[in-house]
Amino acid sequence: MTAADAAGRLLGRLAADDVRLWAQDGYLHYDGPADVLPAPVLGELRTHREEILSQLAHPEVRTVPAGTEHARMWRSISTVPHPEVWTNAYYTATAVRIDLGILRHALADVVARHESLRCGFADQADGRLMLSVHRAAAGRVELLDAAPEEATDAQRLHDRCLRFAAEPLDLAAPPLLRLGVVRRDRGGEPDDVLVLAVHHLISDGVTLEILGAELGACYRSRLRGESPELPVPQSYVGFLEQERQWLTTESATAVEERAAQLAGAVAVLTFPPAPDADPDSVDNVSFTTLDEEESALFTLACQLARVSEFAVMLAALNVLATEVTGESDYVLAVSAACRTPEYAETVGLVRRHLPVRLRAEADDSWADLARRCLDALGDALDYPLLSLDAVRDQWMPQVSAEFPQLVVTHLPEMELGVDLGAGLALWEECPMPGARAGIGMIMRSDAGRVSGGFEVAGSIAGPETRQRWLDRYARLLVEAAQDMDAPIPSARRAGIASGGTA
Repeated sequence: MTAADAAGRLLGRLAADDVRLWAQDGYLHYDGPADVLPAPVLGELRTHREEILSQLAHPEVRTVPAGTEHARMWRSISTVPHPEVWTNAYYTATAVRIDLGILRHALADVVARHESLRCGFADQADGRLMLSVHRAAAGRVELLDAAPEEATDAQRLHDRCLRFAAEPLDLAAPPLLRLGVVRRDRGGEPDDVLVLAVHHLISDGVTLEILGAELGACYRSRLRGESPELPVPQSYVGFLEQERQWLTTESATAVEERAAQLAGAVAVLTFPPAPDADPDSVDNVSFTTLDEEESALFTLACQLARVSEFAVMLAALNVLATEVTGESDYVLAVSAACRTPEYAETVGLVRRHLPVRLRAEADDSWADLARRCLDALGDALDYPLLSLDAVRDQWMPQVSAEFPQLVVTHLPEMELGVDLGAGLALWEECPMPGARAGIGMIMRSDAGRVSGGFEVAGSIAGPETRQRWLDRYARLLVEAAQDMDAPIPSARRAGIASGGTA
């Protein structure tokens, strides 16, 4: 670690503890609570005095162009001005009493490691969206007011965490994240709840996993009185530069190749009108979750068939979409945080809506269809910086919708590293902007239980139709788990197109 990095991390930690530093007449002055400036911290200040004085005298803020996904999301934020839509958040029980001071230091360690967490966003006069990359930024850790019944009742706790996650952030002032802690006891033992909320402009699913792991590692190190030792991540600004170079030199050829591969498939699925459709209704996400026995059977069946759970869930979606629309060869977008290997541990928004062509054959078994879905996803991942919008003009120029009718998102099970419990993603109340034109589907695992959900535009289907699709989807997953090698009967491929049950 360079002297500049060490000084920057120290400044971030002190800012998180409300310690103010300033330079005057060549001396370093500070003001703040006495208990956060013990002898070891004062020793660090003396060690890094010259570098800190230099940074205070010359605060560094770099300005770089935002990425293509930033620009797309920025436009959508202006049309959907609801903070909860643009927040990636989850919460977890910790089985410990969280030390707020140590948590602030751990958060400062993590923020200092990643450029994206020190980025703000602003439009320029020429219309370009720019990132301002700050040398240091102080993250927020808040003790959330919660009545005892809120902390112990699952639904009220969920609502309290959701309100915290939905609070707006100043997009020009990094970091665009916050941590919250709910104090509670369970069975006479401390079991605080930790809430992590990160703006979507700087995060995706992989980001949440990285942040959770690093926050836990830094917290444990600070708890032992040690400085965290983690590998230095690749620069997020470097990733954006790589993206710009790729778009300049290689994207045109990639667009032509991918458009040719998609030729012949249905671009936008046509869903039959449902009796309960309401164009004025608000899109909502609802889930169906297999019980513990069904989830265990599903996981074991996937392992024995040597296919991933995600691939089988994608196969079940293929069958459901065919039953509803009558189409068996179509393109959907799979939302993937598709980093290239050198940026695997980089925090930031790297998500792409990869155009994936799904084609079901009449005699497919569940395992066959799952492998074909996985192969299709692999084909799309050959173009890690290419999104569906990039190929639309050449592939289907008459399609004006910005997003496809189906968007699939996979939310893996996450752990913050502070405890052994899985986090619960706060997606139930948060519409996905990527599905405004049709259906969004979310696949996830919570504490080992398999779960799939839909966000359906009100113009397509209402609550009853959505629930019928969810029930059917759950049955398809259970059928797949019972026999992965069984053929998928072709007779089922028109079962619920007109609102009946299959």
